[in-house]
Amino acid sequence: IRLQELDGQIAINQSRESENTTNSRKASSENEWMLWETELQRILGILKEKLDSQAQEALMHEQIEWMKSREEEAVDASRKELGGTMEEVNYNRSRAQRTRSRAYELAETYADLFRE
Repeated sequence: IRLQELDGQIAINQSRESENTTNSRKASSENEWMLWETELQRILGILKEKLDSQAQEALMHEQIEWMKSREEEAVDASRKELGGTMEEVNYNRSRAQRTRSRAYELAETYADLFRE
């Protein structure tokens, strides 16, 4: 539910944007990524408290690999506009989308731990 509320908040923020300038798009995409990154860190914090040490270690290793792939995808997305005004926007949007997906993935995988 919390993740769906965050989706709703982001949708409202996007609909309220009156400016369609590159700078406003940059700010919006960075804000969206930061919201999802904060939520992902919250989820990881809860899991760190509730998982045993072996499961924590496995999750952290998986998370490091995931972060590498997220960064690679974001760089690839930004290259589509290399040197263009949308390069940074594409980079942040890619990070936001991947981080959102990861938050949902972890929430679904460990749903029982969040109900406790």
